[in-house]
Amino acid sequence: MIRHCHGVRNARRAAWTALGAVVLLAGCTAIDVQVEQTPDLDMSPYETYAFESPAPPVDVPDRTEVERRSSEIQFYLAEELADLGLRQVPREEASLLVADTTSVEVETRYVDPYYASFYTAEKHELGTLTLSFLEPTQGIVLWRGSVTRDLRTSQRAYGVNSLTWVDNPVPPDWDFKDTVRAIVKRLPR
Repeated sequence: MIRHCHGVRNARRAAWTALGAVVLLAGCTAIDVQVEQTPDLDMSPYETYAFESPAPPVDVPDRTEVERRSSEIQFYLAEELADLGLRQVPREEASLLVADTTSVEVETRYVDPYYASFYTAEKHELGTLTLSFLEPTQGIVLWRGSVTRDLRTSQRAYGVNSLTWVDNPVPPDWDFKDTVRAIVKRLPR
């Protein structure tokens, strides 16, 4: 009987620990979306859209990195906007224009500052995805959402009194699908 009680207590402790870990991980994965919009924006009259600068289809070879990113963004964006009931049409028929832009910034972060003469630093690539919804005739931005994420650690530096930088061969992780979804969820409907 005593063994059974300890077993139940350990099982409960393990269950609560697992639940805590899930809650902690869920809190860490939230995507912070920055939004700018015109006052009193009502998106309900808008039923159609076109991309301001259509990207080549995803299956077209020999695209630049920017074209590849834009193709992927527009693919996921078309899915999300269709779920909202917006239809993609030719530019001249659109009630909204949608623009996507990406940028990458490199930020140096110093780590382990408590060692007297040993410095370690990392260069992080920060990627920003911005989706803008514009009025097509005047080009006025009605709504804009953006997300800045840490894409990868591109280099690490080690050394005493001077730094030796070592490249990281891992490619950046943009994760456009979840990022586009998070931005579109903030659209006023």
